Amino acid sequence: MPSGKVFAKVYTPKTPCASWKDVIRSAIGPCPSPEQNPRVPYELEVIFFFQRPKSHPKKNPPERHTTKPDGDNAWKAVADCLKELGWVYDDSQISDEIGRKRYDPAPGAQIILRKISDKG
Repeated sequence: MPSGKVFAKVYTPKTPCASWKDVIRSAIGPCPSPEQNPRVPYELEVIFFFQRPKSHPKKNPPERHTTKPDGDNAWKAVADCLKELGWVYDDSQISDEIGRKRYDPAPGAQIILRKISDKG
């Protein structure tokens, strides 16, 4: 690699991320007025809800999901879809991120995208 150059590779798993992106796209849908300004900062908050395994104890079961899929891969799938659908000009605009993984009887995700001030 030549001196002064930086190399980075982004890993996007094929599954289950690909099917998860299809679900996200159909749930969110295209933005009615796509973002045109690449400098607008956003905050993305996502809470992923996963089906509880039958192996969990009935009494005092854990609330936090600590197994695969990794939260950062699931979060990246949401950010990619927001860009593809025009909600953000580029997913690099998402400067603040909040991600959680929890167990819930109804699997899914709560996705909140907010425009935020560039100050603070």
